[in-house]
Amino acid sequence: MLGKLSLRNAKRQAKDYIIYFITVIISVSLMYAFNLIASSEDIKELSSYMEDFSTAIHAISFIIVLIMAWIINYTMSFMLEKRSKEFGTYEILGIEKKSISNMFTLENIVIGAIAFVIGLGVRNSIISIFYFDYYEFV
Repeated sequence: MLGKLSLRNAKRQAKDYIIYFITVIISVSLMYAFNLIASSEDIKELSSYMEDFSTAIHAISFIIVLIMAWIINYTMSFMLEKRSKEFGTYEILGIEKKSISNMFTLENIVIGAIAFVIGLGVRNSIISIFYFDYYEFV
């Protein structure tokens, strides 16, 4: 029952979830595109000439991951706040807080997984546009 309710709510909230969906797609595609370029042979060769270049690339990658995690967390908090009245109604109807939390988590996992897969496709497009030897790294 909770799964059906979760699926129905996700369909009904699709317009609101599009913000979250696009955020995850952009985050995943940019993060993977940067990491793929950073691990390319050209960059590795360049880093062999400069001592701290490799460390700087890893630090930038870590900072990108932190920023993307913050953005996704902010977007998810926005969605939680937007649906607080709906969750309050479920609580009044007798659904336990744990079940409501599980439902919201399930919705976000499904949407996040779909956005992740689409983000990988967008990453492939970004890399193929800007880097012609793309398939050398995949």
